[in-house]
Amino acid sequence: GIPKTFLQCLDVLKPENGTAIIASIFENEISLDANTIVFKYMSITGSMGYYPSETAEALDLIVNRKVDRDILITHRLPLDKAAEGFRVQGDSGKSVKVMIVV
Repeated sequence: GIPKTFLQCLDVLKPENGTAIIASIFENEISLDANTIVFKYMSITGSMGYYPSETAEALDLIVNRKVDRDILITHRLPLDKAAEGFRVQGDSGKSVKVMIVV
């Protein structure tokens, strides 16, 4: 996430019950005037795209072999090819999951 984008979101959000859903991870802290949120009656919700319970369920399915793990991992690369792995993972048309084998 880019702090400037987050702050722009707050600026353009409609007053009185405007809602923002933030689905990003920020590398740095964001400095903002909390009164912006208070005076506009904003609701801000964070999301990583899934709930922890969904992650636990997915892991359970994989561990108990109810899901074919081999179709989930489309690429396996050695550690010295990690940079290539990140490039491949960035193209969703070429990969599902890239595993770096150590």
